[in-house]
Amino acid sequence: RDISSPGKRLFSSEFRYTSLLYIPKSRGFSQRICVQNRRVSSQSRMFENGLQPGSRSGLKILIFAMVCIAVADSFSPLGVVHGARVSLRETRTLSKLQKPILRNAAHQMKTRPTVCQERGTVNSVKGTGDPAVPTTMEDAARVFWAHPTPRTVGVALTIAAAARLAMPFGVTDLAAAVTMVVVWILQEWAMHRYLLHADFDWLGTQIHLGHHARDYFHVCIDDLSLSLPWTAAAATLFLLLLPLPAHLGLTCFLSYMLMGLHYEWSHYLAHTKAVPSLQLWRDSKRAHTKHHLADDSTWFGFTLPAIDSVFDTAGELSKEE
Repeated sequence: RDISSPGKRLFSSEFRYTSLLYIPKSRGFSQRICVQNRRVSSQSRMFENGLQPGSRSGLKILIFAMVCIAVADSFSPLGVVHGARVSLRETRTLSKLQKPILRNAAHQMKTRPTVCQERGTVNSVKGTGDPAVPTTMEDAARVFWAHPTPRTVGVALTIAAAARLAMPFGVTDLAAAVTMVVVWILQEWAMHRYLLHADFDWLGTQIHLGHHARDYFHVCIDDLSLSLPWTAAAATLFLLLLPLPAHLGLTCFLSYMLMGLHYEWSHYLAHTKAVPSLQLWRDSKRAHTKHHLADDSTWFGFTLPAIDSVFDTAGELSKEE
């Protein structure tokens, strides 16, 4: 039939995927076609311009995908959920055993200016340390990615990156990414300086004192009991609470969590016997070794040790150390 005449084809300037549809004489069927096209048209406009703050379609897909992966992973004995149970059980056991020691150490931190100088051999490299500590970069990477925390953060980043790639990019995304890098570096230094080394006693200082009391060489990766709530809080802040378009919210979330993963790797690598190949990681390792073994009132930065020079908390550090 001839479908080229006006009235016998439906063309919508807002509809992006089809331009030629035959309309029968049935008025009801024609109306159904028009309604369907209007729905697709509105979805295409929303997809093109980025999901607005009031729309939660992208977030629902992200949460649904993460739940499906978590459910599937729970059936694996090497999965993230199994690792979370083991980590929480070990954390409870360790906190019960070290509670009197940590209370005493917290009292010492209140009354003494520098704990490292007063503890002597407690805060030093004891013998060879943990035999499971990696000695090469290859072993360090293998042990790091075998831990459930980096894998969980990696899954969240992969899903968020897939959702972000389906949206448009602009200069605002670059500005948001740079802002998140700066925010993480400042947040990391401030939390280490004023919360983990605080003058008052709380759970964070107790856990951090336990970290300082261990052998310097040990496998040091945060448990899922800390990383999962942190990831959930970041997703809630950037994707729900802040009045940002979805594409900017995902950019902020991705940048923030990438910096978090880099921090986790840098801190873990500083406590291994491996020699980092990147100069930034070598500087971070030397600075953190000084923080543990010489003076714990200096060198609070990880991802960018130069931040301590800005806030006058950088100690003496030579390249030969």
